[in-house]
Amino acid sequence: MMTVPAPLTTADGIPGMKDADFLRKTTCAFAILAIAICIAGILGNISGSLILSSVCRGCKTLALSAALIWIFFGALLLLLSARQAGRTVRILVQAILVFIFGLECIEIAFSLNGAQFIVESWSVQAGSELFGSLSTPISPIASGLIAIAAAGLFFCTDPSLLSPSRLRAREITVISGGILTLMGFALALSYLFGTPLILAKAIIPIAAASALAAFFIGLGLIAAAGPFTVPVCYFMGNSIRARLLRTFVSLSVAITLCETILFYVISAWLGISNEIMISASLVLFIVVTSVIVGRVSEMIGQTLDKKEQELADKNAYLGELNDNLVSAEEKLRQTIETLIKNERDLHESEQFLRETEKIAKIGGWKANPKTDYLQVSEGVYDIFGIPGHHRPGFSEGLNCFSREDQILIRESIETCLATGKPFTHEIRITTGTNEEVWTEIRGLALVREGHLSSVIGTIQDISRRRKVEEMLKRESGKLDILAESARLLLGSEKPGHVVQRIGERVMQFLSCQVFFNYLIDETGQRMELNAYAGIAQEDAEQIRYLNLGDAVCGRVARDSKRMVIYDILSTDDEKTRLVRSLGISGYACHPLIFQGRTLGTISFGTADRACFSEDELDLMQSVTALVATAMAQKQIADTLKSTSQYLESLINYANAPIIVWDPDYRILRFNHAFEFLTGFSADEIIGKPLDILFPEKSRRDSMELIRRTSGGERWESVEIPVMHVSGSVKMVLWNSANVYDPDGAAIVSTIAQGQDITERKNAEETARQTASLLRAALDSTGDGILVVDNARTITGYNKKFCAIWGIPEPVLDDCAREAIALVSMARQVVDAKEFTGHLNDLYNHPGRESYDTVKLKDGRIFERYSLPQKIGDTIVGRVWSYRDITERRQAEIALQESLEKFRVIATSTPDHILVQDKNLRYTQVINPQPGLTGQDMIGKTDYEILSREEADTLTTIKKQVLETGSAVSSEMHLTNARGEKNYFSGAYVPTRNEAGEVDGLIGYFRNVTEKKQANEKILAALAEKEVLIREIHHRVKNNLQIVTGLLDMTRTRAQDPETTGILTDMMLKIKTMARIHTRLYESNQSGQVSMDGQIRDMVTDLSGIYLPSSPGIRCEVDAEEFSLPVDLAIPCALVINEILSNSFKHAFRERTHGTIRVLAHRTGEQVHISIRDDGTGIPEQVDPERTASLGLKLIRNLVNQLQGTLTIGSPEEGTEVTIDFPAKTGG
Repeated sequence: MMTVPAPLTTADGIPGMKDADFLRKTTCAFAILAIAICIAGILGNISGSLILSSVCRGCKTLALSAALIWIFFGALLLLLSARQAGRTVRILVQAILVFIFGLECIEIAFSLNGAQFIVESWSVQAGSELFGSLSTPISPIASGLIAIAAAGLFFCTDPSLLSPSRLRAREITVISGGILTLMGFALALSYLFGTPLILAKAIIPIAAASALAAFFIGLGLIAAAGPFTVPVCYFMGNSIRARLLRTFVSLSVAITLCETILFYVISAWLGISNEIMISASLVLFIVVTSVIVGRVSEMIGQTLDKKEQELADKNAYLGELNDNLVSAEEKLRQTIETLIKNERDLHESEQFLRETEKIAKIGGWKANPKTDYLQVSEGVYDIFGIPGHHRPGFSEGLNCFSREDQILIRESIETCLATGKPFTHEIRITTGTNEEVWTEIRGLALVREGHLSSVIGTIQDISRRRKVEEMLKRESGKLDILAESARLLLGSEKPGHVVQRIGERVMQFLSCQVFFNYLIDETGQRMELNAYAGIAQEDAEQIRYLNLGDAVCGRVARDSKRMVIYDILSTDDEKTRLVRSLGISGYACHPLIFQGRTLGTISFGTADRACFSEDELDLMQSVTALVATAMAQKQIADTLKSTSQYLESLINYANAPIIVWDPDYRILRFNHAFEFLTGFSADEIIGKPLDILFPEKSRRDSMELIRRTSGGERWESVEIPVMHVSGSVKMVLWNSANVYDPDGAAIVSTIAQGQDITERKNAEETARQTASLLRAALDSTGDGILVVDNARTITGYNKKFCAIWGIPEPVLDDCAREAIALVSMARQVVDAKEFTGHLNDLYNHPGRESYDTVKLKDGRIFERYSLPQKIGDTIVGRVWSYRDITERRQAEIALQESLEKFRVIATSTPDHILVQDKNLRYTQVINPQPGLTGQDMIGKTDYEILSREEADTLTTIKKQVLETGSAVSSEMHLTNARGEKNYFSGAYVPTRNEAGEVDGLIGYFRNVTEKKQANEKILAALAEKEVLIREIHHRVKNNLQIVTGLLDMTRTRAQDPETTGILTDMMLKIKTMARIHTRLYESNQSGQVSMDGQIRDMVTDLSGIYLPSSPGIRCEVDAEEFSLPVDLAIPCALVINEILSNSFKHAFRERTHGTIRVLAHRTGEQVHISIRDDGTGIPEQVDPERTASLGLKLIRNLVNQLQGTLTIGSPEEGTEVTIDFPAKTGG
């Protein structure tokens, strides 16, 4: 059961009150004020500032007791207000309370011994000392209130001071606090400002202080328990609560009054006369009484709470029953109202449904073929146009449809009844007014009690929707054709080849019978049939070529105006004779125009009808514009490609070395001639710093000259040395030029053309300038489209329009007037007056088409197209198309600049550049050979300029280039007009057309006559030198052989073995040198000696001298084939001879068997020779590095001469000598 709080009680809400903390602070403040006032009153009496003798001891005792009581309760309130603080704070307050109470008692005890209290009498007669206070009616009441307050405070000692769990205690505390406040306030006013309540004669400070303290204690009690806890109604009526409260208050007052009288009687009986003892006893007695009353109050409060809870539970149960009854009654009332409202809504819905059926042209039906049941709404009668009073059955109702539709509808309804599958059909009917109407019939099975009982559905007139769908389908087909045409044209490298496919697609969509596409040829005087459909190939061959002005297509191409001819078969116009012969009745021919230039025509013809509609003509015009744009872009791209290839070939195959570097002096590119000049390949050098091309000693000066070009300086025949990859330095005569950006402000690169003047001192420096290869092709970006109606209100636009004109889309959405956009556009164009004037002129002539260009202030250029927007034959608005052609215009300007740069480069080079077509006729000549001019050669062949023999030679080479499509390098001699024979070196390179076919060639040649003559002189001198050297070698060889023979004769006659050995060594050395001269004489390599043969010959000679007496000793040779120059071959041979001689003489003493191995080979630029024997070896006491023998000294000197290293060692047996030295030049 739910607990119901006491009525009009705010106690339950107090713990959550925002003012709880404020109440605690207020309680604390009142307690402190009461304590301070009482202490001030006691001290004031102790000081004796006011002394009156006519005061009874009883009054004095009662006043002192009252002050002590209020100090005690003030301290208790102070403790309670601090209970919500921390433990430390509470302990501190309790200590202060004990200290203050003890201090007061001590001070009072010591002060009363010598003090005389001045008390007043509250009665007419003072009475006795002990019972003087009984004559004051206020005293017992005040004592009763003190007891009540003590009871309330006892229950407020709970740690949660404001908790609702002590509701009764707080109610009692508030009551006593309120009465005590009123009494204290009245007494204070009586003591301080007027006559006391009972004819008082004197005023004492302690009495006034006690009255004020009582006032503040009362306020503190109210603040501690809550100011709104106890309502007035608690003391009214006969409720248990009111009776208990009244009884409690009366009982407290009566008990207090009795105990006060009893206390005075006992005091008199016992003879207690000391004021302090009386006061302390009175205080103690009142406190004990308060505790007893408090316990009794708690028991009364618990009983009261229990009874109140039971009563609240009963009230809650009865309230619950009452609420349920009221709720049921309310639901019943709402149900009745809902039924009434539903009935009214149903009636309104039926009326709304009838009106909606008429507006939407829709009706409802319900049918069952098995029972021949049919129910229809009024909308069905309206759709079929029959009277509504007739109610046919199902079979009769089907008679409104055709025979085929009747079968379809019956089968669909029967299937729906059998399977529950819904159906939808679109059927054309004939109404009662003989009008053809398209309807949509929908059906759905109706379930009753778990069974399919009938079919319910709708029938709706969809004639307007079908018309819109057909129109949208046709427009969608047109958009598909345009999209596919744009994709095919822009994605093809040859747009002319895809026109056939596009034309056939348009012809099929428009139900045409013929299609023609003519293109104007290069002569510009006639047209050639590019694509066609609808006629036989034999007929197409007869009309393949048309002159401008002939027939319809020729006139359209000549006049650049569209021609639409109606009902051709009924006319005899000469211009339509060709079309009429094909049986065409309606014919439309459109010119292919791009930027004012006519490229050809596209035409369509039909034999089924006499004319084309405006929509069909618009589609033809759109396809024609796409084809013209694609073809023009292809022509521009082919022109740029051809020019780029021409410039690339001209630069790469130029005979002059050409180099390009950027502003940071890094190499961008150089041609084949520069590769030949430096020995570096393009891949090695491009991207590297420019200074790596110059020698170290002149690098700084060369870079200083190059940096001057960054300031705009041009070189004119400046000599700068260039370093070859081999380390050689070549002097080159340079010309240079800077390439600037399109604005002409910044240098983007520098081009330098050089000429090697190391061998040709009088050659001019050539310069190469790489033209910027422009590959700018117009990309097929979307156009900016704006559509307005006849009122010049914007009806449509695309994002491209907003982007190119910088107009935010919300502006056009919020303000649909064209004037808003026109103001923004007019601010951007150069001539705003002409711009708006042209617009107004077109609006004044709605049927006019327009094309022009618009220049903007920011430099952009737009193409502007305008066509009238038509629905059927009615003009409903105008379509504007803007295309940004700024980049295309800039590309055209850049192309002209590039061609001009090429012309400057080509005319400044000394090379001969010849351009010929596929018939080998000269079409362009730059720097013709001496004795001829360019005009002498243009249009002629070699047979008309050169001799028969020279022409045959050149023609053979050129035909090879044309047939193979590859470049051919050649060196030839030609006789000029003055009869002088000149030698030329260069190459012929094929040129190709847009189809990739060879259509001519370009020749690059340089006059090398002087170089040829110098080479011939050098070769002759070399031949004479070779003969002379061979003769010298022959004579030296013969002389050395004579010396060898003399030494051999002397050796054989000598008797001394030592002398014989010396002569033998000399003879072998001289014989070695003789063999070297023999090999030089016989060799085809000038200055080179074959060392493998030389070593084998030396081994043979030494073996013949030293081994006849020791046939068991063998000498093995493992020598690779390599050659050395003479200055290395002689010392090398002498070293080998000396080592072998030592091995033969010393290695095999007292031995008849042994082996000597000779190993010789060359690895790169290093020669390795090793001679090893398995003889006795070098004695241990002999140091090869320090021995002074003549043979080893000779070997070391020869090795030093070779700049090599010598290693002598003794392996396990024998001796090994190793020699390594560099081969300084290649062999």
